[in-house]
Amino acid sequence: MEHTISILFYVRKSKSKDQNVAPVYRRITVNGGRIDQTTSRMIDITKWSADAGRLKGNTPDAKSFNSFLDALKNKVYACEKKQKHLHVFPCYP
Repeated sequence: MEHTISILFYVRKSKSKDQNVAPVYRRITVNGGRIDQTTSRMIDITKWSADAGRLKGNTPDAKSFNSFLDALKNKVYACEKKQKHLHVFPCYP
């Protein structure tokens, strides 16, 4: 059975206690159904690129955080690959 999957990272300003800091969430969409999960990380919203779904800039902090987001995305794709191999779907970390 074929399926479509997409992964999006976004800032959820409504969960912010501080005007400049907000949590980052991960949205996994499979065949139109979606799951929103927190990354348990807070970021300065002025440094966030909504279009790219990552932190702006080339600073060590931005690179580290963007690598963290890439690792989360890779975990989802690894899980998808494993589930395809076993013909079971879905399971997301």
